[in-house]
Amino acid sequence: MAFSAETNAPKSRSSRVPFILLGCVLFPALIFLSFLPESGKSTLHTMGRFHSLGHVLAFTVVAYVAGRASWSRQVSLVLFFVAILSGLAIEVGEHLIYGSSLEWLDIVTDSIGVLLGTILALPKARGIQQSSRRE
Repeated sequence: MAFSAETNAPKSRSSRVPFILLGCVLFPALIFLSFLPESGKSTLHTMGRFHSLGHVLAFTVVAYVAGRASWSRQVSLVLFFVAILSGLAIEVGEHLIYGSSLEWLDIVTDSIGVLLGTILALPKARGIQQSSRRE
């Protein structure tokens, strides 16, 4: 069971709900944007010199939201691997659908973003774990 760092009380679902809802919007949006044809990506300026930075930022946000929505260490671990595999699946999907080359750099930058987002979500999780140990 997760505990709130501020009150030593069980962490309520209501504190996770905004992150769960945000994840339900962000993840499908990421998938949608990833599978736009090249003309759509060009229009949205998701290509070019900031392409890799965009991958890192997108997956950092997704992983952070997933980490904050999580209610246990096991769920966090599952979400971490789901995010990593999602980056891989998106690249493979783009390769299969559009015939583009498999961009390993995108997979690496997606994974870096997942790692960063997970690390950013950790202080909150550590506070929860420390407060539960004090009881």
